[in-house]
Amino acid sequence: MNLNMKLLRPIFFIVVSFLIGSWTSNKNNVTLKPKKEIVTFPNDLTKIACKKNYTFMVSYNALKKREIVVEIWKGGEWIHSGKKVIKKGEGMTFVDVNMDQKLIKGTDYSLRVQLRPIGGTWNQLTAYFEIPEVTVR
Repeated sequence: MNLNMKLLRPIFFIVVSFLIGSWTSNKNNVTLKPKKEIVTFPNDLTKIACKKNYTFMVSYNALKKREIVVEIWKGGEWIHSGKKVIKKGEGMTFVDVNMDQKLIKGTDYSLRVQLRPIGGTWNQLTAYFEIPEVTVR
């Protein structure tokens, strides 16, 4: 290994570890421990009842206090959403989505859940999960 590579290797690992999480170093070995936020629906929601109020179970792993947003979409268009602030850590919570009218029975719905900074927008999300093919019956 030439001198330039010997100098660049530690800098590379510092930059990478800064981008994806924390790291520990032994004499010649560097172990990366990625830290990542996760949000998901733990239940099968490919078929949901036709109603106007829903309570969705959401599991998450958040590195800091965050906001969880659950959205209902139909044919690529946003229908409604609900949100809840959660504490740092790993857990499960329930998010309510309350609408003025029942959903119309049919297909082409999707359910999306986001983890984002409190008061943030969709383009600031830190984790995302979608069930793309949901049937309302």
